Amino acid sequence: MSPGPLRDPSRGPAPVVPPLPARGAAGAVNAVDAAKTVDAVAAVGPGDDLDAARRADALAGRTVLVPRAPERAAGLAATLRGAGAHVLVSPAIERAPVEDTAPVDGALARLLHGDFAWVVVTSVNAIDELLASAARQGVDLGDAARRARWAAVGPATRRALEAVGVTVELEPDENSARGLVAAFAALPPSDQTSTSADQASTSGDHGSTSGNQASTSRGRGVVLLPQGDLAAPTMHDGLHDLGYVPHVVTVYRTVTHTLAPDVVAAWRAGAVDAVVLTSGSVAREVARQLGPRDDVVGVAIGDPTARAARDVGLRLDAVAERPADAALAAARVGARTRGAANTGTSGLHLGLLAAGIGPGDEVIVPSFTFAATANSVALTGATPVVADIEADHFCLSPDAVRAAITERTKAIMPVHLYGHPADMTALGAIAEEHGLLLFEDAAQAHGATLDGRPVGSFGTFAMFSLYPTKNMTSGEGGMVSCATDEVARNVRLLRNQGMERQYANEVVGFNARMTDVHAAIGRVQLTKVQGWTADRQRNAAFLTENLEGVVTPPVADGAVHVYHQYTIRVADDRDGVVTALREEHGVGSGVYYPIPNHRLESLRHFAPGLDLPETEIAAQQVISLPVHPSLTQADLDRIVTAVNTVVKAGA
Repeated sequence: MSPGPLRDPSRGPAPVVPPLPARGAAGAVNAVDAAKTVDAVAAVGPGDDLDAARRADALAGRTVLVPRAPERAAGLAATLRGAGAHVLVSPAIERAPVEDTAPVDGALARLLHGDFAWVVVTSVNAIDELLASAARQGVDLGDAARRARWAAVGPATRRALEAVGVTVELEPDENSARGLVAAFAALPPSDQTSTSADQASTSGDHGSTSGNQASTSRGRGVVLLPQGDLAAPTMHDGLHDLGYVPHVVTVYRTVTHTLAPDVVAAWRAGAVDAVVLTSGSVAREVARQLGPRDDVVGVAIGDPTARAARDVGLRLDAVAERPADAALAAARVGARTRGAANTGTSGLHLGLLAAGIGPGDEVIVPSFTFAATANSVALTGATPVVADIEADHFCLSPDAVRAAITERTKAIMPVHLYGHPADMTALGAIAEEHGLLLFEDAAQAHGATLDGRPVGSFGTFAMFSLYPTKNMTSGEGGMVSCATDEVARNVRLLRNQGMERQYANEVVGFNARMTDVHAAIGRVQLTKVQGWTADRQRNAAFLTENLEGVVTPPVADGAVHVYHQYTIRVADDRDGVVTALREEHGVGSGVYYPIPNHRLESLRHFAPGLDLPETEIAAQQVISLPVHPSLTQADLDRIVTAVNTVVKAGA
């Protein structure tokens, strides 16, 4: 079953979002990432002939091309190497100064004179050339900047301006020329009044305008646009249509740079797994010099770059919205589209809505898990149908799922509980047999795999939590991994008040965005999660080898357990064991989850009279012992001694 459009509010009073329009060619896939399996994108769809496991692979041992100057590529390259990738850095284009500097020097002089109402900067390169012009003329750019108001296309440009003493008053939510135009259009009337600059004569690459022509009752001021020679007229035309007088000055040239021979050879030999495209010019040069390849995953930084990549036939799998997102998007390139949310629960809620879940639907979920799983279903207006778990791994039982299917069942959403993969092979077969959607709650399972395939790559969508207690964190947040462009775009719309472009709201949505600060935290955590996972696995192996009198967590054939929790079973007096560990041995532990969902006050009306024997047994027996990466060998010895002593004493 393919996901349908989002549900119409007429279906019921629940918080449902109206249907989303079909995705246009210019739409972009959001791809922020923060887990071993979570990043890559959805231009790779189900019909792609690329092996599914490879598409969802992590970057360890894979080769990523960054066709950018080494000094500009350093940060991204470091992040990629931290994720285990082999990185090829070779510029496809170079910035070169203009041969005639008189126009830019003249524009800076006019800025000092107060001739411009606004200066709009769309690249860091333009800032460098303005600084060079200031140096030639012996003036301070920060002093000149105070004679006008400044707008920056995005955070990187804003930070570069602020570093030289320029205050930025306007920065769009969508970091593109189109976004900037929309931001100008949204300025209040008090910011759109005519200024003395309207009287100025302006000329530039897009023609000239006389003072008389510029001075109209609708005039909003002359705007300086320092750009590269290949800049599209988007900014110029958009501002002109709004009543501003754009003055374009070419401040730098873009020249092609021949890619290194080893890069060309690797590309042609099929040894490059992914390429990061940082601008439309880069995309065009990669296509010209190397040619498109269907087996190379493409990650674009920004929607304009994405459009350019598509125009020249390059494969496109991920689009990053912001600079912090770009590193995250590129850091885990597989084959799925990702979107960041402000919490894991938000991620589940958005994923369900984006996949078309709503009133009248049933989604089968486990009872033995945190309430957020069932809550997210209920919040869509659908009915969570709780089912039993299998005894060994605490995950949703395929037999219980099969028994719970009704004519209203729309999807199955297992939880990879404690870091162990659910039986996605069996659950996937059931979903296919009955025409159901398959989702994944992977909140606790960053990096877990089943038969070599990462969790998060099986369902229509998967959610990874980035809460502080998880195997990696962004401080707070969640990540949604999507199988298709349609679902990914729906998630992106819903998390951002229903808009992809600022003030162009398409549907009723939410404010569920991840902040740049949290994304930056996640970016650093991403470089460390593999090492932490290895530590958890070593700690778990020691506990399993040395604990006595308890049932240690088994691992299914073909599964890789990442041990978000190391959960044992104690047959008798579980609560007494927990108390004795704490009070007699100073060893803390946790019980997740003592009250199953079907008995919670908030959810039990969805499961009246339900009998879930394996869930009830687990709720009475489980204890989660410390397994985190900070444990020392002395800590591990202490845990083993404490458990063995308490259990033996109880026996």
